[in-house]
Amino acid sequence: MKFRTPPRQSNYHPVARWLHWIIAGLLLAQYVLAELAELAEHNKQLVQQLALLANHKSLGITILVLVAIRIGWRLTHPVAPLANQPCWQKRLAHVTHLLIYGLIVLLPITGWLMSSASSYPVSWFQVWTLPDLVAADEALEQFFIQAHALCWYSLLTLLALHILATLKHQLIDHDGLFARMGSATWLVGSLLISAVAVTLLWQQPSTPVAIDNAVTKAAEPGTVSLPDSSLSPWLIDYPQSRLQFTGTQAGAEFSGRFTTWQADLRFDPDQLDKSRFEVSIDLASADTRDQQRDDMLRTEAFFAIARHPNAGFIATDFSRLADGSFSSQGELTIKGQRLPLRFDFTVQIADSQVLLTGRAVIDRIAFGIGTGEWLDTDWVGQMVEVDVSLTAALPD
Repeated sequence: MKFRTPPRQSNYHPVARWLHWIIAGLLLAQYVLAELAELAEHNKQLVQQLALLANHKSLGITILVLVAIRIGWRLTHPVAPLANQPCWQKRLAHVTHLLIYGLIVLLPITGWLMSSASSYPVSWFQVWTLPDLVAADEALEQFFIQAHALCWYSLLTLLALHILATLKHQLIDHDGLFARMGSATWLVGSLLISAVAVTLLWQQPSTPVAIDNAVTKAAEPGTVSLPDSSLSPWLIDYPQSRLQFTGTQAGAEFSGRFTTWQADLRFDPDQLDKSRFEVSIDLASADTRDQQRDDMLRTEAFFAIARHPNAGFIATDFSRLADGSFSSQGELTIKGQRLPLRFDFTVQIADSQVLLTGRAVIDRIAFGIGTGEWLDTDWVGQMVEVDVSLTAALPD
């Protein structure tokens, strides 16, 4: 069975024209968004920069899909070459078009790889999160940054040659090449598409709204007196234990962990009234696999570690839940503020070995984590999930 080859035509199909000019307009919008992001960084408008880069990535994925459709359409709807054109010009035009298509495909892919390597998952307009293509790796991140820049400047060079060649055919050769793909109307439409895209995606952060929370000023962790307990502390295996957190940035989740923390856990499922937890966390040890984000977390707007280097959690009120797990009602102290916090967990005990896994959800704004422009929850999520996986031995 043979498939019928679509008839050749002198001019490009309207679908091909639409795709050509939409992609052209969006590529121009991409350039503008990237420049605006650099300007926002220069002006220390970091939330604005985050929003622009997030939309830049989303638009890049959109272009990737559109160019894939354009290539598929071109392969199934061939167009006759321009008559009376020298052979070398036909070959040069063919090679140039292949390179342009290849670079337009490579640009969003290298950007996606760059984000994955820097532990910044890509979200498509905060609708869904794309999977990471590679694991976080600083060396890979730098490689893909350079690759992304090389692809962009190479594309600019080829597009300049493409435009000059079109002008030559239109103004010197008068052979009607430009009319095959469009007209001045199509060009204006492409520019309008670019302007609309930039206008829609150049979003100003929403005005920060202070959230009124009942906050208790507290002493720094480690200075609060706990009631005596007759239970002995667990012997924690710190290398095998994890204190992790997950937040949302530009519509995509990111995760990190605290590498330095200490805990005094005295817990017996049969003696809940005598149990207690006391945890101290070195906030400077936050590791999200991205140095820029880690440095930001240490600033006054977030953890303010210069004044409040530690966070602490204390719990003395425990209850058993219907499914056999446990819940503790404690108090979390961050940046000198103490608020109630519920921590749900399970405990598995076998041969004097203990595995505790638990979860808590923290309202970052309630603790003043992310002040000023970072109060905007459109680009940085308000709730942060903390997950604990702890291995310990019971005392003799």
